This record gives sequence, structure tokens and C-alpha cells, in this order.
Amino acid sequence: MHLRASLGTAILLGLERGRMDAPPTTLYLMLGGECRLDCQYCMQARGAPRSDLLSRVVWPPFPLERVLGALAACEGVAERICIQMLSYPGMRDDLIELVLSLRAASGLPISVSVAPMPREGLEALREAGVSRVGISIDEASDVLFDAVRPGFGSPGGHWRALGDAMDVFGAATLHLIVGVGETDAEVIGAAARALAMRSEVALFAFTRLDDRLPFQRPTMARYRSMQVAVQLLREGVRFGSFTFDVCGTLTGIPQTPRGTSAIMTAGCPGCNRPCYNESPGGPLYNVPREPTEAEVSAARADIMSYGVAIGRGPVGKAQQARAGRDDGRHGA
Repeated sequence: MHLRASLGTAILLGLERGRMDAPPTTLYLMLGGECRLDCQYCMQARGAPRSDLLSRVVWPPFPLERVLGALAACEGVAERICIQMLSYPGMRDDLIELVLSLRAASGLPISVSVAPMPREGLEALREAGVSRVGISIDEASDVLFDAVRPGFGSPGGHWRALGDAMDVFGAATLHLIVGVGETDAEVIGAAARALAMRSEVALFAFTRLDDRLPFQRPTMARYRSMQVAVQLLREGVRFGSFTFDVCGTLTGIPQTPRGTSAIMTAGCPGCNRPCYNESPGGPLYNVPREPTEAEVSAARADIMSYGVAIGRGPVGKAQQARAGRDDGRHGA
């Protein structure tokens, strides 16, 4: 069994030496040696230049027995185990074997980030001890999905998988990447659709480590605006309450979100993914701890610089008609 751990996880488990400004609150493991898929932004894809990476994180390999033996050291420190799955023949059997081993060694809840699979596969994972799954649709644009994620099914298949996951586990997380060609309206619309299904939403910033995609990392101003919009959706704001220009760029939000959690890492409970999208020196796209006052102030300035108006009031008739269509599509 080919098992890897994120560098932060390996340090937390005592398998590697190192210093961390923000320790992971979830233990991140990766199963599989070589992925058969070719998602153009992923460093585990065929032809990617750095197979030791997933996003910006190094994942050193370890024997399963060493990982299992080190889990006791994290009791009361980590809140969850998360398994990242590569796509390869026999992956489901390997995954079930790993979950059973982890359940025997630890009482931590287990999440799995999986490609869409038949409902019976999800039921088998639940029986083995998985408590929830992450569905990585990643590309919010239906038009760009095939170009960015060739051979990875369809957006519709991912949405069906998310619905099945909610039925089987009662909890799931939809993963979305900001910066792979989608519009703001597509990001916020996909988040609205997932939250209406009672799934959680995890946002990621596109990490450019090679030249296979003609995209750039999102500006902090855009990313903060997407985080705030998704947080407002969590608080009950409807998709039709946001305004966009003709290009789908966010231009107005009805209010500011409560508290400071909008800029913090979101996803499965207990997940903080430190330095997954960014270098330790920052800036931090997803803040893996309680934000400082300076970070909150900077986030407000970023959103203002993006040109998002707060509390725009009633939208025009044309925007109302478009918002109504989008509301129906996204289920918010």
C-alpha cells in the first residue's frame, strides 16, 4: 500500500522534524502511487513535474505501520483524519483496507476526498467507518470542466455524487477552486447549490506551479470577495441577492458577514489545511487559525479594492429576471 502524509501531518505525528506556525488540526494522508487522471491543475496528474506535491504541500511516503503506530501521539491534538485519493485500479479495496486499519488504531472521525463513485461504493465506505466525503468538482464552470479535468466525468456526475453522499453519510463537502477560468457568478452559484443540499463548501485558490494552464493565481481581492459571498450564503443570503456585471463579476453584496470566519479555512469540521494554497510567509488565502485584527482589516480593504458594493438595495428588472433563473438553477 502506497501511503503518504502531508509534511505538516508527518511533523505532528513525529515522523519528520520541523517547525510549524499553524499545526494542522486534521491528519492528511494520501493513498495511491500514480493517478490515471490528468486534471490540469493537479501535481498528481499524469505528466505533472512534481509528483511529491499536492497543491503546494510536500507529501513524503511512510509505511502504514509507522503511521498507525504514531496516531496515539495525536489524541486530543488532531480532530479528524482526511484521506486524499488518487484514481488507480483497485483504489476502492485499498481505501477500505486503510480505513479499517485507521479505525482500529484511532477514534478520530475519517473523511475521504474521492472521485464520484456508485452509491454502493459510498455505502461500503460508510460501513468501513468513513463519516463523510469530499467531492472535488473543483471547476465551477460547466463549459471549462472538460478542458480542465479531461476524462473525469461530467459536472452533472459530480453533483449526483454529492447528492448520494448526503443521502449515505448525511454530511459532505464540495471542493471549489477559484482561479481556473470560472466567473464569480459560477463560483457563488455552485456554492449556493451545494449549501442548499446541506453540503459544506471548501474554497481553494488555484496554485500555479507549472505552465499547463493559461490561468493565474486569483488576486487576494477576488478570493476574499468569494469567501465573503460564500459565508453570506451560509448565513442564509440567497444567490439572487448578489449582483454581477455582464461578465459574471461580483459587483454587490447585500451585507457583511457576521464575525471573522469568512476568511478562515472552511470544509469538513476540524480542517484548517495550513499552507495548502500559499507559502508560510503569506499572504494566506485560507487563514488556518483565528484571524488577527490586521488580517481582518486587510480583508476589508481587499474587498473594497475589488469594487464590491455593500448593501446595493433592489436590483433592476433585468437582474431580477436573471437572478430568478439562477436561483432555480442553483437551488438556493
